[in-house]
Amino acid sequence: MKKKIAILSSFILLNFLLVSNSFSEEPTHLNAKNSKHEPKEKVHKGVISSSGHYVSNTKVDSYSTEMTGESKSVITGSVSHSGKNECVAKVFNSSPKNKYSVSFKVIGKDKRGVKALSRGFSAVIKPGSNVSRSIKNCKKSLNLSLSVVSAKSLGGKK
Repeated sequence: MKKKIAILSSFILLNFLLVSNSFSEEPTHLNAKNSKHEPKEKVHKGVISSSGHYVSNTKVDSYSTEMTGESKSVITGSVSHSGKNECVAKVFNSSPKNKYSVSFKVIGKDKRGVKALSRGFSAVIKPGSNVSRSIKNCKKSLNLSLSVVSAKSLGGKK
């Protein structure tokens, strides 16, 4: 009788281990493309760059991913004055394999923090490439910010 109970409990334990192990692993047929378990690329939305002559009462709405401990975004950028009344925004795609469809905007605020300029753009950026957009009527006195509104991966280099 003790032998039958031992065999039955061993059988139940073995079945439990097999069933729990099958739920803990990802089915290979569902993830055949990502068999290398590559980390997902991150895209941070919001302000990614700013420049200007900031005064103490003007809020600069920007952050640094290195300071917050977050992983780096594959979409980065810069914004700066390039001429007397012109500025340029550059958006970079640092992904080695995916192209991205990106919507972004440039906001210009005066010394009081009042929005004086707002321009929106969109572009498809190939892996390792960048796009530039020039903005006319962009006064040197404005504080500029470049924001990612949305970004969507379009997949590999086709």
